[in-house]
Amino acid sequence: MVTGLIATNSQIPLLGIGVRVPQPQQEGNVFALAERTCELLGIPGAVKREDVRANCDYVGEGYGIPADSTLEAIEMFARYEGILLDPVYSGKGAAGLIDLIRKGEFSDCENIVFLHTGGAQALPGYREAFEFTPYC
Repeated sequence: MVTGLIATNSQIPLLGIGVRVPQPQQEGNVFALAERTCELLGIPGAVKREDVRANCDYVGEGYGIPADSTLEAIEMFARYEGILLDPVYSGKGAAGLIDLIRKGEFSDCENIVFLHTGGAQALPGYREAFEFTPYC
């Protein structure tokens, strides 16, 4: 994404929410991938290190382990938007977005796009993480 945004001169800021590793490692991994992508596109050096930003405050106990904030985000998106998020990627990303909004990191007039990366098919594997009350 960062390579595409830079290559098109979009001027759109991008913030990734990490789900696995500490921020320096996440940003380093993404930057290395962006550099390789730039090479393939014939625009070497287009992405600078400072273009890659990640917030890794929402990893919780680790990869694939949903935090309470993850479960809250999954419930909010399902209840209010009818969008299913998974507990590994999009749920943690949404938890980060919700927390940053609550902290006032974005202005009231700022447009925000949340990229849903899929993964709802993983939900059955996390059944024990959700309170489930049968209807019968």
